[in-house]
Amino acid sequence: MKNKFKGIITLILVCVLFTACGSKSNKEVEEDMVSYETEDVTYDSSESTAQSTTDTAIAEESANEDKTTTGSDSGESAIKVEANRKIIRNVSLELETQDFDKVVDTIEAEITSLGGYAESIEMSDLLSSTNRYCNIIARIPAAKLDSFVNKVNKTGNVVSKNMSAEDVTVNYVDMESHVKVLKVEQKRLLELIEKAVDLDSIILLENRLSEIRYELESYESQLKTYDNLVEYSTVTVSIQEVIRYTSHVEKESTWQQMKSGLKDTLYDIKDNFTDFIIWVTSNLPYIIFWGAIIVVGIVVIKKKIKKSNNQ
Repeated sequence: MKNKFKGIITLILVCVLFTACGSKSNKEVEEDMVSYETEDVTYDSSESTAQSTTDTAIAEESANEDKTTTGSDSGESAIKVEANRKIIRNVSLELETQDFDKVVDTIEAEITSLGGYAESIEMSDLLSSTNRYCNIIARIPAAKLDSFVNKVNKTGNVVSKNMSAEDVTVNYVDMESHVKVLKVEQKRLLELIEKAVDLDSIILLENRLSEIRYELESYESQLKTYDNLVEYSTVTVSIQEVIRYTSHVEKESTWQQMKSGLKDTLYDIKDNFTDFIIWVTSNLPYIIFWGAIIVVGIVVIKKKIKKSNNQ
């Protein structure tokens, strides 16, 4: 009876011990979650803000440094700052040509030789012998952009040229800071999920983890887009086939403008006369037909008038 009583007491002590251990484990996970929600997240957010502010300040300081640096050391410093910047460059060119096919082939070959690619090529009036049109949107490595523009300038008569540059360094650095902070928070959540034993805690942590992953994908996608736009500049080339080039009036003197005006007038007269000859030749059968009808009509009318006068 005494031994039986000792066995019951021992069993009760073992159960109590296991229950205490389980409660302690759950309590540790809950404490970790509270610590994550109150301390870690707050710390990470503060770190994000501080890091973002610091990186932004560095970017702005670098930009100011690039503008104000003078003297013998300015060249090396400016090159370093420029290398760290994120600049998106876009160029738009409109040109005229009298050799349409050759110019289009030359520009396409130049795009390939520089390591770029044509994003789109649009052509119109391919069956026409003149006045054809082509619009090319090309992506050119940023380091070779000037070389490509200079090459295009020599292929025809440049009517207009627009160039723009957008500095996205501050936005880029800010996004990178957000990515770093989110990755730290993601790692912390994964550690808590491994420790968690309560279903509600696991669901809560996984929901937050899904939100973080979505934000990470969004920021990383924007960073990749920026990288692509910075690495490859966008160049739009519009090519118009013409019989004669448009004169650059602003570069000519008064006498040259008068001479060009007279030349244009004579050319227009010649052009209109040529169009008239072509029209007459093309419509000659109709002219003969209607001319014969008019002549017969006039003859008949004259005979009737003469007959009427004789009576």
